[in-house]
Amino acid sequence: MNIEKIKKMVSVIITAVIIFTTPNMAFAANKTIHIPKLNSGYKRLLAKRSGNYYTVRAVCHSAWKNDDTSKNVQDIRFDLQNKDKITMFNKEIVLRVGAAAGTYSIKDSMLKYKDVYFCFCTNSPAYTADTNVGYNPR
Repeated sequence: MNIEKIKKMVSVIITAVIIFTTPNMAFAANKTIHIPKLNSGYKRLLAKRSGNYYTVRAVCHSAWKNDDTSKNVQDIRFDLQNKDKITMFNKEIVLRVGAAAGTYSIKDSMLKYKDVYFCFCTNSPAYTADTNVGYNPR
């Protein structure tokens, strides 16, 4: 093998590593989960905050229903809670499926909590769904 082919191969490998690891660097977790319908509770995922930021990040990469209806899931609800299930946001958050990641501010009175729960449910009382979400407690 000549040196030019080796250089190209190394370049391709480095590029592939960067491409495939970038989403994992942006979010502490990417998970596919089953979420309950609106007003039926939340799917809660425990995460640890560093305490260095007053925000968290979340994104809904995709969502789908596992029934016979043809209507696509367009958005899901997101909340951040402490262990006592008290919300840590000042407003309700709706994540649009496929939209860019959002950064959400935590209430000042809740910044002391390091163990937090990322909570997800559908935006409809009519159905449950499966979804792929990314989140970063920072």
